[in-house]
Amino acid sequence: MIEIGKILKPWGLKGEVKVKPYNEEAFRDLKKIYIDQKTYLVKTSGVRMGYAYLLLEDFDTPEKSEIFRDKEIFADKSVLGILGADEYLIGEMLGLLVVDDTGDEWGRIVSVEQYGSADVYTVVGRKGENRFPFLSDLVKKIDFEEKIMTVFLEKLEEVVVCG
Repeated sequence: MIEIGKILKPWGLKGEVKVKPYNEEAFRDLKKIYIDQKTYLVKTSGVRMGYAYLLLEDFDTPEKSEIFRDKEIFADKSVLGILGADEYLIGEMLGLLVVDDTGDEWGRIVSVEQYGSADVYTVVGRKGENRFPFLSDLVKKIDFEEKIMTVFLEKLEEVVVCG
């Protein structure tokens, strides 16, 4: 399974929920999702103006859908199709340890914000909270087996914003 978004709140009178999608493609023709390790069937799903909207089976009023507020949504990885060699899912990036090319640890990725030009990663660790954009010339290597992202220190120092 992979994390595909976060429910923001109930939306409308029919019990739909408004979702911040981590990948809009995942919400096209979505049939089932997982929230808190429970399976929910999706009656309708769609993406409009940067948000996804879901109507879940048996949740047909805003009051019933309120239980999903601020919940993370997971789905089977197959909903995303095949990714290219340099494409990553936000859910795969969360929790990676960020280390610079001198071996100094910066912390773990705790959130990813999506902006038009680049995703911005928030890393929390011994150096406090730091944010940096995901740039191809910043990242040296990503090892998903070891759960480590190695970055070039010189480039990181140019773009990092300390929290």
